[in-house]
Amino acid sequence: DVTDREGWAKAADEAEAIFGNVHVLALNAGVGIAGPMATSTYRDWDFNIQVNIYGIVNGLVTFLPRMQAHGEECHIVATSSTGGFSAVGTAGLYCTAKFAVSGMVEALATELEGTPIGVSCFYPGPVQTNLGATTGEVRPSHLQNEPNPDAGPDGRPPRNFTFRTAGQEDEAFCFLKEIFLVKPRNAVISLEVSSRRQEHEALIARFILRIGREPERFRLGRTIRHIEAARHDRLNAVVCQLER
Repeated sequence: DVTDREGWAKAADEAEAIFGNVHVLALNAGVGIAGPMATSTYRDWDFNIQVNIYGIVNGLVTFLPRMQAHGEECHIVATSSTGGFSAVGTAGLYCTAKFAVSGMVEALATELEGTPIGVSCFYPGPVQTNLGATTGEVRPSHLQNEPNPDAGPDGRPPRNFTFRTAGQEDEAFCFLKEIFLVKPRNAVISLEVSSRRQEHEALIARFILRIGREPERFRLGRTIRHIEAARHDRLNAVVCQLER
């Protein structure tokens, strides 16, 4: 339970007692809260923030001082999402958390530059996993909403289905195609993003269509142009940073 701070401390103590100093920290746990922000409840927000943001914070507060204390080569990697730099409709809560993770990790990488501790942020694209199912399973009772069908009145597919089938087959396919970004210590590396431009446009198109709206050419084109413009600005920043 990444929201359990006492549990974090206990786990750290046990890990060090068995294996010695911890050198790699992977902050990957997350939940997939989806749905319109306009109808989201305090319970939705609390669950999302406690796991997707405070889960990262708790790991850092627990392990970072221990890593600094032993002074050996270490690395911290936190999982954000492509939703951590390009927001998607009906995923406002999730994207809010993932943007927070991006900022947190980028700031930490700058702060720890020149120390033995490296910091990376991992940005996977949509992947077919059990996140939709496990999100419901691990949600505590006091943060549950009143029973409500997960499909809209217009017959749209369940929210977790929208994410789970957004153009990718499985984890292996995602990693094979390299639809992700990695931020290592003090640089930003784009893994063939520009060469996969059309592929990514198709992915976004499939995602938008699966949300259940009418496929309006103007809306779809506008969304893709917005995403492409944001990516172009980011890639220019990447080139400038790497050249420096």
